[in-house]
Amino acid sequence: MNEPQSDTTNVIVPALAALALVLYGRRRGGASGAVLQAGGVALAVGTLVGPGGSLLRRAGARRRRVDIARTFTIPRSVAEVFDFVRDFQNFPRLVKTLESVTDSQDGRSHWVVRSPTGARLEWDAAVTKYVPNQVIAWRSLPGAAVTSEGVVRLASRGANETQVELCVTYEPAETQLRDAVRALTGRSNTDLLSDDIAQAMVELPGRMSEFNPLELGSVRG
Repeated sequence: MNEPQSDTTNVIVPALAALALVLYGRRRGGASGAVLQAGGVALAVGTLVGPGGSLLRRAGARRRRVDIARTFTIPRSVAEVFDFVRDFQNFPRLVKTLESVTDSQDGRSHWVVRSPTGARLEWDAAVTKYVPNQVIAWRSLPGAAVTSEGVVRLASRGANETQVELCVTYEPAETQLRDAVRALTGRSNTDLLSDDIAQAMVELPGRMSEFNPLELGSVRG
């Protein structure tokens, strides 16, 4: 029994066929060459804006999704690490893909990212779990432009060592054609965010002293 083709394959194959027709038509020239080029253009248009356009957007949407789980050990106490992560406004200082987070200190926050195409995505989130020095979790509100969830779990590994378990999911509610093309021709959002997180975990121990404890939000009850 044949395996079903992926959306990416269903887009790439006709796109390559369209390009081949256009190039062959140019090389052949004359009336027949013009017909071949027109056929290639028609195939390309059908792939992008017809049923294939939907396939292209779905394939791009999958590349824009993020589903990450990472575990790190940081040479700082649990209390210090929790003081940092409980204030979401600290996140953009270390994660490049985040433009800003405004923490209202009442369990809600406003998140802004800028996509590789330059578009801004904004959404509101609410804290869903809060246990001091152990765990903090959040989730985007219903109807947001992005469906996102995150959780940070902390465990002491000594007086000045903390294990950090980070899980993040992220999926834009809508993927336009240009977003899909960019996603399919560039690095995936998961790869980009993974690099950001890995670098942040390297920099965090040395940079935590830059953050004044008075900047951090009050403890949520």
